Amino acid sequence: MKDSKYVLDHYHLRKYVKILTAHLGSLDEPADIEKPLWRYIRRGKKKFVIELIDFAIEITPTESKKKSMKDAKRYILNNWEGINNLFGEEKYRCSAEGHISHILSDRLSSRPMGWSLIGADEMARMRAYKANGGSIKEYYRNQRIEKKNEERILELDKRVVNRVKRTYNNIDPDIMIDMPYITKTEGRWLKNMLSNSSF
Repeated sequence: MKDSKYVLDHYHLRKYVKILTAHLGSLDEPADIEKPLWRYIRRGKKKFVIELIDFAIEITPTESKKKSMKDAKRYILNNWEGINNLFGEEKYRCSAEGHISHILSDRLSSRPMGWSLIGADEMARMRAYKANGGSIKEYYRNQRIEKKNEERILELDKRVVNRVKRTYNNIDPDIMIDMPYITKTEGRWLKNMLSNSSF
């Protein structure tokens, strides 16, 4: 989008920083890198961020945890531009996660419900429409009016088609089939062929 900037939301950044740091305090030789990691992230010091993450991965004993940490590192580096924009001179605020939780998850996933793709899409659109100040009652009233108008148009089309059918069904086929070119000289071969045929 023109003149737009990609900004990583704080929620996901915090989530991946936690993956990198939450277990370090419970190691045999604990390490606390969370505060310095956040400091380097906020200042845009990519080199130091990488060094701290690599150190945390190195001192982590289990391979499965190392794998999730490497995934978190990849996520942070792949979104580095969005992180820089998040902590840049211009301050951005976004409540996307809160809106998703309040508007969508509350109805679609927080309670044990089953949804088809179409049903989930319709429900999401309806709740977003209502949250933006739309009236569901007015929306469905307009939908009903549009549907009735469409039905009237289809009924009118059907009547016109039936009227045309009745008109042509009452016409003698010999009169209806008009082939003027068989009366002209250049169409004589066709006239002769039709005259000699059984049609």
